[in-house]
This record gives sequence, C-alpha cells and structure tokens, in this order.
Amino acid sequence: MGEFEKIANMLKIPFKPKFSNTSYFERDSLKVNLYGGDRGE
Repeated sequence: MGEFEKIANMLKIPFKPKFSNTSYFERDSLKVNLYGGDRGE
C-alpha cells in the first residue's frame, strides 16, 4: 500500500491510484491533484 493510499484510508477518502505523471485523489467527478496543480486528466 502506497503512502497516499494510507493517508486516503485514514481520511476515509475513496482512492483510485492512477499510473500517470502524477497521483491524485479522485472523489466523485472531482479530481484533486496532490501537487496543487490543475484538475488531472
């Protein structure tokens, strides 16, 4: 389990790992980039 997955699990946030340039939490249709960038695609 990755570090972000542990954090997401503790915060009870649905976490879907994305194997792209950056990882982000995906909640409903909103995608929050963990690095403070724009909405990831």
